Amino acid sequence: MKIPKLSICTIFRDEADYLTEFLDCVTPYCDDLVLVDTGSVDSSQSMIQSYGLSCHSFPWVDDFSLARNYSLSHAKGDWILQLDCDERVRPEDFLKLRHFITHESCDAAFVKIINTADKNWKSDPVVFSKQQGLRLFRNHKGYQYQNPIHENLAPSIEAAHGVILVSDIVIWHLGYADGLSQKKLKRNQELIHKHWNQGLRTPSLVFYKAMLDFDSSEKAPALLLECMEMEGSLGSLRARAAARLLCWCLIYSGSGYKNYSCQRLQEMAMEHAPDRGLVYLSMARDSFDKRQLQQAQKLFLLAEANMGNPDRKLFLKEILDSLGTIAALLGNTKEATAWFERYARDIGRDWICVLNLMRLRVADRDFFGAVWLLRQDPAQIAGMPKSARASIRQLLNALGDTVKFEDGVTARSLETQWLEYWDS
Repeated sequence: MKIPKLSICTIFRDEADYLTEFLDCVTPYCDDLVLVDTGSVDSSQSMIQSYGLSCHSFPWVDDFSLARNYSLSHAKGDWILQLDCDERVRPEDFLKLRHFITHESCDAAFVKIINTADKNWKSDPVVFSKQQGLRLFRNHKGYQYQNPIHENLAPSIEAAHGVILVSDIVIWHLGYADGLSQKKLKRNQELIHKHWNQGLRTPSLVFYKAMLDFDSSEKAPALLLECMEMEGSLGSLRARAAARLLCWCLIYSGSGYKNYSCQRLQEMAMEHAPDRGLVYLSMARDSFDKRQLQQAQKLFLLAEANMGNPDRKLFLKEILDSLGTIAALLGNTKEATAWFERYARDIGRDWICVLNLMRLRVADRDFFGAVWLLRQDPAQIAGMPKSARASIRQLLNALGDTVKFEDGVTARSLETQWLEYWDS
């Protein structure tokens, strides 16, 4: 069997702080290293020369795709791995990569990208966020990056009917360490606005303009629809736009838009593997509304397992609350308690968590534990629905002096002590 050769393609500018470790990391494992300098004024060039390596130059014109495509034009390997100087691959993942390109018949693969909050990537790194990226692909297929910012290779591969798989290869990205995330976010936003104001309208740019408006503007759904319906919006890009529109529906509405029902958005989004968590969440909601509890439970579990940031941050609270509620409805108070205890750890001890844990203790006739739980933070009562506050007050009156703490406080005295909460 022929062993395929691997090219690593990297564009950079002023990366002296990262270059030494990057070169030490990649040079033992690639057959061809393509380095493209887009205008360094630091010691990057001399550092590369000290390794006996050569470097290409390409003038920076505020377009990542042009620079990346220039790097691809110099690649000699059978496969290309696109890496940046602030990214690292562990030896065991290089071995996985070699096995993958030797035995898989696909044309490209997503890899896992883990963004760290510090530069410690070798052991116990602090994780900032996780995502998937299309970084590994066959050379000599004519694939080209598109879009000047958030450059994307998928449309080119899909237009050539290439097969894209999802791998378990991991890239560690250190570029958000030490507070650099806001600096990069600002740079990206400026480039998007620049090309948008110059009149550029590609499906990818429309998509990323929608992402800038996603949290604060009703323009986002219209832009996502425009992206989905533009000529050239195929495959993963169209699926990603559908996933973002589905996300908008999950946050703000359950109706969908124009000719795209939630079911249609689910079908389209499912075509893009990294966004399947959103689809499972939408399907889980549908099942829960129909009281198909066991099906909903399976789907909420799939949603949690498949959802990465930023969606995980948006929906984890709902997922954990739903899993705890379903377990309680199915009569498994022990499992339900475990879900709400995890809710307390991952989300925080808010009134939703306190109320549900109280209810579970009452269901197990642990009345002392239920009152003790609320006594730890009675201010949580203020956030509860009026009906829940009335039920708690009724419970305290019913328990009277049968629940008594070591300091002499009883359930009855707490009902009087917490008068300010009952009608707030």
